[in-house]
Amino acid sequence: MAISNDILEEQNILGLTINDFKRGANKEIFKSVQLWTASETPKIETLVETVDELLEGHLATLVDAWHRNPPAPYENVFKDLSMAILRLRLRNFNEQIKELQFLLREAEENKDTESARHYKEMIKDHNRQLRELHDTGDALSLMGKRRAETKIQANI
Repeated sequence: MAISNDILEEQNILGLTINDFKRGANKEIFKSVQLWTASETPKIETLVETVDELLEGHLATLVDAWHRNPPAPYENVFKDLSMAILRLRLRNFNEQIKELQFLLREAEENKDTESARHYKEMIKDHNRQLRELHDTGDALSLMGKRRAETKIQANI
């Protein structure tokens, strides 16, 4: 996970944090995974042993999904994880923008100009961050790199 976070941070994007998760179970599993990956020999069985009983079923589902997928080439794992983190964050930002738009409409209907102005600023900031995440995704993806090369060649 640390290498994937480093990839994102090289692009000036914060790595994966507990705030990227909404559900309490996912937050708790994230904490356990952080501790687990810091160990010298992280094995999936060790991770399963470290989580709370209430989370065992949830983690078992994730482990099963992990084993059902074909192994990813080692050189792609960290980049793929970085892209998954970006997708998670993009989804979260899109949901937050929808919530803010709802609050904005509500404030406008109630003629609460101060709150409406505040929500507009927040939406503007979230949209800026959303564009940065999309740009980072492009920079990390093969298709994005090809688009950038095409733009450079078109300008020559």
